[in-house]
Amino acid sequence: MEQLWRLVRESHEQPMTGTPRPVQLVKPDELGVTFIGHSSFLLQVHGRKLLVDPVFSKRLIVLRRQRHPGVMVEELPPSTSSF
Repeated sequence: MEQLWRLVRESHEQPMTGTPRPVQLVKPDELGVTFIGHSSFLLQVHGRKLLVDPVFSKRLIVLRRQRHPGVMVEELPPSTSSF
C-alpha cells in the first residue's frame, strides 16, 4: 500500500511534459497513425478515422497523467463517414 501512495504522490509532484500537435491528415489511400498517449491512437484507414482506447483526462482514478495528450480533443479532425 505504501508503494501505491508513493506512486500517487510522485505522479502529482512532477510537471506534465510533452506538447500536443495538430493531426497530420493523410489521403484516403494512405495509412495514418497518430500516438495520443498511454495506449490511445488515432488511426486513419481508407478515408475513415478511428480512435483506439481514447484517454484524454488528466487523471486516471488517483494517478495524474505524466504527459499531455499528443493531440487535444478539440484538435481531432471531424469524422468523414460512419460505419
